[in-house]
Formats: sequence, C-alpha cells, structure tokens
Amino acid sequence: MRRSPSTADSIEVREVSPGHIALHGILEYETARGAHEQGLALIAESREPRLEVDCSQISRADSAALAVLIDWMAEARARRLRLCVVNVPPHLRAIARISEVEELLEQGIDCGA
Repeated sequence: MRRSPSTADSIEVREVSPGHIALHGILEYETARGAHEQGLALIAESREPRLEVDCSQISRADSAALAVLIDWMAEARARRLRLCVVNVPPHLRAIARISEVEELLEQGIDCGA
C-alpha cells in the first residue's frame, strides 16, 4: 500500500483492496506529480485485470487531476488492464467538458465489471 504525505494540501492515493484505488484530498497542479507517480506504481503492481479508481473523496481538483486520470487510463490500457473511474466529482466533469476531453474521461467512468 502506497501513501502520499498527509498534509492539508495533499492527495492520498492508496489501494484499499485488490483492484480498488481510492483518492482522498486535493488533486491539483501542486499534488498531481506525486499522485501520478503513485498511481502508475499501483497500476504496474496490479495483478487484477480491472482497476477501479474512486474519486468520491477528492475535495478539490483542477485540470492537472484530469490529466492524471487520463494518463492512468492510458497506462492501464498499455498493460492490458481496464481502469474504471467512479464517483467523479461534478467539478472535474465540468473541467473535462470545458477542455473538450469529456469523451476521453467518459471511456473510463463507471465502466462496469
């Protein structure tokens, strides 16, 4: 299990059970690099064919969060894994829409078992 430092302006990326990754905290430009690296490590270590990323505990996000999620989806696909993003906050969906990458994000949202 990997964890990021716990500070007021941080994001925690952790595997809560096999195939289930939870994000908790702030996923913005300042925290994106660490979150990205932690997520890539969890994807690389996974023995599950499907990974679920739960975004319900993201308190704030910006376009960097969107970039992280899309890159994780690409990395999982390259490893022949399915990465599904669940509980995407409305503000993150709005960023995807404004950035015209909503379709990319939608490919991984609630993608089923």
